[in-house]
Amino acid sequence: MDRSRRWRAVRELLCSFYAEVLPLEVFVRRLQMHTLAQGQPQPLVQDGDPGSYCSLVAQCLVGRLADVGGGWGSCSSLISVWFST
Repeated sequence: MDRSRRWRAVRELLCSFYAEVLPLEVFVRRLQMHTLAQGQPQPLVQDGDPGSYCSLVAQCLVGRLADVGGGWGSCSSLISVWFST
């Protein structure tokens, strides 16, 4: 999945949920389902992604970082697992 499609998926979900107040876990679950519906699962964050995109994803998943030991590498691995299962 190319970078623009991943950005589009995040942007579409943010726009569709803007009027709603969602718990972080619900938002991440819906983002995962939306991403998987796009076709072949790919890690949401990949090498070479812009820093602003990585920050957005990290902030969406900040509630889960403590569960995996912290650090961006752990977050990236967690994203890969969530978005490929």
